[in-house]
Amino acid sequence: MNRRTIVNWAACVVAASLLSCNNNTGGSNAPPAVEIVYSIPTTITGDNAFGDGALVGRKQVGLQFLMRKNVTLKNIVLSHWRAGNNAGAQSQEFALNRAFSASSTQAVGHTAYFEIANAAAAQQCDGIYYTFAATYQVEGQSTPSSFFGQARLILPTKKLVGSTIEEALCPQPPPPGS
Repeated sequence: MNRRTIVNWAACVVAASLLSCNNNTGGSNAPPAVEIVYSIPTTITGDNAFGDGALVGRKQVGLQFLMRKNVTLKNIVLSHWRAGNNAGAQSQEFALNRAFSASSTQAVGHTAYFEIANAAAAQQCDGIYYTFAATYQVEGQSTPSSFFGQARLILPTKKLVGSTIEEALCPQPPPPGS
């Protein structure tokens, strides 16, 4: 990750902490046009993309979208790093440009999954932090909306040895800012 990307990412995180991404205006009790939450991380083993997230191996993470208006999901950035190694952070950008038709009475859900590059190299007790940023356009709004997620931890505590799963008691890794 180059210095410009790090500076841009830091600016986005600061902006996200200062601004609310809630699409409600004017004190309305109506639900937001788009709600975004993290999906549960999983381990990819063979043909199974939804294995135990605590197992050492390839990792898949995702975002779940619930849309109540017509929305175009523009792009998603997945950033990830080994616990204690923020300087080694990597980002992967995914251009989606996918439109969804929804309404307040007919909400539409969508989950987008992404593999964390090089996560298979993590060993038992090697923590991996990841976070998401996403941009989307709500029909009728002049500017795109953004989502900036908080860092989440994946801590592989299990490994497959032959046909047996061994589990370790792992110490808590350093927090994401260290």
